[in-house]
Amino acid sequence: MRRPVGVKRVLSFSSLDKLFSPGRVATTVATLDGNTPQGFRWKFEYMEDENHISIPLPSIYYGLKTIFDGWYVVDPLLLFDEGGLEAIDKHFREGGKRYGYDRTTPPFAVSLVVAGLIKTGRLEDASTVLLHDPKLDPPPWNQLDALARAYAERGNTQQAIRYYTLSLQENPNNTWARQKLKEMGSNADGSGKDKPR
Repeated sequence: MRRPVGVKRVLSFSSLDKLFSPGRVATTVATLDGNTPQGFRWKFEYMEDENHISIPLPSIYYGLKTIFDGWYVVDPLLLFDEGGLEAIDKHFREGGKRYGYDRTTPPFAVSLVVAGLIKTGRLEDASTVLLHDPKLDPPPWNQLDALARAYAERGNTQQAIRYYTLSLQENPNNTWARQKLKEMGSNADGSGKDKPR
């Protein structure tokens, strides 16, 4: 089987043979440490608490961790704060290149950013991210609800109506949004003077 163009090689190995082959392991590690080809990622893990029976499973686990290091964003809000949505898109794009295919930011990663922004009270940023490309990436109705609730708690009825209306447009069966719109004196179908901009 041929390796796809652009896929980088990865090596992960472990050893418990400190007693049997310390020279060979040390030589291999020193060789790789001093002469690593560009784009070649490697990691050595010495597992002194393992034996010949127990080492296969942790070796596989740490090997997969090495192969997929950086595959997913652990803290998308932190990455967003460092470079906006472009930084998150770049992370996924570069990760795909490493494995030889085009990769885009999954909607769940964007949802995590929006949730983090709402939680920290950055509602305008949450709105910008949530509605960054509604045709290509329609905003999830439940996050529109969450943003509407946050605006309502802040006393911004106009924005709460806007986001409950958008939520109802994404999910016409959203009885919560319909009820909240009625309570705020807006048309429950999202039409009328309170229709979002």
